[in-house]
Amino acid sequence: AIRFRRVTNLKGELPAGYVDAGSRTVPGIGKVSRETMSRALEDHGSLSEARNRAETMAAIWGAFGSVTDSAAKDTLIKRHGAELVRAFNHYAALMRRLGLEGPCV
Repeated sequence: AIRFRRVTNLKGELPAGYVDAGSRTVPGIGKVSRETMSRALEDHGSLSEARNRAETMAAIWGAFGSVTDSAAKDTLIKRHGAELVRAFNHYAALMRRLGLEGPCV
């Protein structure tokens, strides 16, 4: 606050010459605020990455859900299982980095 004249998690009145930087919580603690969501939506690179990862996961889940035969499921797991887990892990890390972990306001 002193160096950049920006106050986060303001309590009381904002001192003259300072800017309110909004409220933030420790990642994964508390609710995801509208401000946090807005900041995430301004990061177009992350939006694209999130969409690509989500589409990859949706396609793989769709393929898994379309087969009932045990041998076909085993084939899909061998072919796409690692890709699904990798896509999920990247997606989860991205959501944490953007502060989008936890319940939403």
